[in-house]
Amino acid sequence: MSIINAAKLDKKLIAHLSHGGDIDDAMSSLLITELVRESLENVKIARAVRHHGLSNEILVGIYRESFKELLPCPLISHGGPILAPSLLFIDDTYLPKVLDLCVSQANIMRGIIDSQDFSKNIIIQTAVDFIVGLRDHGASKGKIMPWPQLNSPTLDNLERKKGCGAGCLGLFLFLASLGGGAITIIKQI
Repeated sequence: MSIINAAKLDKKLIAHLSHGGDIDDAMSSLLITELVRESLENVKIARAVRHHGLSNEILVGIYRESFKELLPCPLISHGGPILAPSLLFIDDTYLPKVLDLCVSQANIMRGIIDSQDFSKNIIIQTAVDFIVGLRDHGASKGKIMPWPQLNSPTLDNLERKKGCGAGCLGLFLFLASLGGGAITIIKQI
């Protein structure tokens, strides 16, 4: 079920970004964080992430930086439109292989420069290069899709179909902006 939820979050991200959103705005951050969290419900993906001791922050960084690198063509056809960075988190065969490659690359470089930030950047950049390679491979097979997807439903329309209207989305965004304080508020209710 988690991979299905991650795919739904990809659709929401496509809608948000296609209709004026930015990869660095609060809504995109929320959607990417949720997509990563849902993907970690998959045993193979969670095992690979735990094995390498990577944080969700690094996974979100991989997603965000690869999206930026893929512009102006971040969307490919993979059984329908999908943002290329989402493939790592929706197809459980990609991320474990990519993380092995990324961490081994960072370990090689750590011998040259011993810095945790440098290792994090190497991991992110190696994953970005892999995702760009996936997209380029898709391009060679004619699988690049036009961007932005202006014919996609808006994020608000996707939320309404789910039975949660703009009011629920607004409340969710408000609580997300409060961070840890939101948990305290909810407990008091």
